[in-house]
Amino acid sequence: MQITLPRKPFVDTSRRTTTESFLNTNDSAKFKAWKSKWLTAHYGTCGRQTYQPNFRRTKIIGGSTARKGSWPWMISLVFEPFRQAICGGVVIDNKWILTAAHCFDRPFFQDFTKMIVRVGIHNASYFSEAATEQPRKITNVYKHPLYDGFGRSQRGDPFVFDNDIALVKLEKPLTYNDFVQPICLPTVSQTKQRKCVITGWGRQKVPSESKNTSIDDLAWPQLLKQAIVPVISTQACANNTGYGDKITKNMICAGFPEGKTDSCAGDSGGPLQCRSTNGRWYSAGITSWGGSSYTECAQPHQPGVYTRVYNFREWILCVLFSDATKAKD
Repeated sequence: MQITLPRKPFVDTSRRTTTESFLNTNDSAKFKAWKSKWLTAHYGTCGRQTYQPNFRRTKIIGGSTARKGSWPWMISLVFEPFRQAICGGVVIDNKWILTAAHCFDRPFFQDFTKMIVRVGIHNASYFSEAATEQPRKITNVYKHPLYDGFGRSQRGDPFVFDNDIALVKLEKPLTYNDFVQPICLPTVSQTKQRKCVITGWGRQKVPSESKNTSIDDLAWPQLLKQAIVPVISTQACANNTGYGDKITKNMICAGFPEGKTDSCAGDSGGPLQCRSTNGRWYSAGITSWGGSSYTECAQPHQPGVYTRVYNFREWILCVLFSDATKAKD
């Protein structure tokens, strides 16, 4: 799910992030009150669909076309000069998108003023028009401060992709309706799931099936794809896949031992979404990487790897709070 990119020095992946890392001591009480209010509003609206997903078959690779409107938090991040969709993401608030930090790594993608966020779409073709679409410009991007996409693991591997998470602030609020809704942030009781769903507009054919997938129209879908994948324990993922210490506590693995069903290039930043016991959907993971050389998709014993959103819940809230506080100053 990744391409080879330049390296930078290794960043220690063992450090945990806390509210104290991002807030001044004097802000703690204000943050606590703001957090309670925001979460109450968030869980009052998040994770619901008017159009229920249809899983007749279980393209993301190995999946099926999603029902229009069934994943109303899905967004497409587009680089306008190339008219190119580069990543996915999810709505978590009417002015905030959750995605992967590595989506902004390549030099010409670092200028977020040249990007738009397409919300409320089913057909991701740049030239498609939909009455349900709400395009938005970006005013800021917050990468996690400990993100180390071009670091080195302790055993010397060239990539780590730990803390691969970013928040995107939209220029103006979204209007919630049947086709635009926020997904829930996970709670402590929602960290263990057996099966979840991946969605995206990324590549639906592995490289071996197409001589040149960059120009193969069938390799890149226009309509949103979905697939059900089983979640793999962190220990099993590290021990049974060959990933070893590439897997950190901030990651979730999901996929089948035989491969065949997986997220792929272009799906980065999109969700590994799971359904809670109350029927609401929450973002358990963010599509990050996969494959022994970070380029393979849907191969045996090389599952997709996703950023574990719960570990960054407090960081997400701190960023939203800090930004809201600055806006009032």
